[in-house]
Amino acid sequence: MTTCPPFDKIDNHSESQWICDIREVFEALGYLHDRGFEHLCMDEMHSFVYTRNESNSNRTIKMFKGLPSLRPDQESQGNQRIKFLQFLEACGAEKLVNYGSFKQLVLERADLNAILKHPFVLETAKQRVTSILATNEMMFGLHNNQRSFLDSILCHNFQGFKWKDVANSNRARFGTFNFHTNQYENNWFGFARFIRNYVEHLRDSNSLQHVDYSVADTVLSDLFPGILGWLYTCALLALRK
Repeated sequence: MTTCPPFDKIDNHSESQWICDIREVFEALGYLHDRGFEHLCMDEMHSFVYTRNESNSNRTIKMFKGLPSLRPDQESQGNQRIKFLQFLEACGAEKLVNYGSFKQLVLERADLNAILKHPFVLETAKQRVTSILATNEMMFGLHNNQRSFLDSILCHNFQGFKWKDVANSNRARFGTFNFHTNQYENNWFGFARFIRNYVEHLRDSNSLQHVDYSVADTVLSDLFPGILGWLYTCALLALRK
């Protein structure tokens, strides 16, 4: 076991493997918390290490040192998750597109189930692409004050963003999805419905032919980097208002 050296930073390794490891650590913490334990090593940055499988170059984040204590409260559970974020940022996580909205969700003390459904830690292209379906449903269930809250955060984070211009100037990248942006509201709710309809189109096509969701995942991340993650985070936080 060795501590994380400079060449092991996130930007120099497979993002997908990091995402898998990050998800596993949050799941492991949830497993402990559900059973009335907390992991004391979360208070030590050096408690996170890599283990290398000698047969290949894969590395996995592991936690060690310290014994668990009984009955952590909600504050303690949230603090342990935040401690892990600090470790990730030391390794370069802030360079990853959806990390910012994921971090905000953790800082706001969202429950583990909500955290694990964030696009940042979803493991397959299909899961990331189709996550907009649940997000869209949450957004359209918001009342006026909640909608204003969501709109204010998104407008602050994406100042000057004009999704219709982006969509219209990149029609070819949406393949057989035939759309007219004038059918949608020129706001975040119209954008969410547009992406939802694009994904529904893919799902309908899937009954006729194999759909490569990795292509759609690339299209959405290229044209709208980080936005699906923020839509999810803001919709969840708005529901709590």
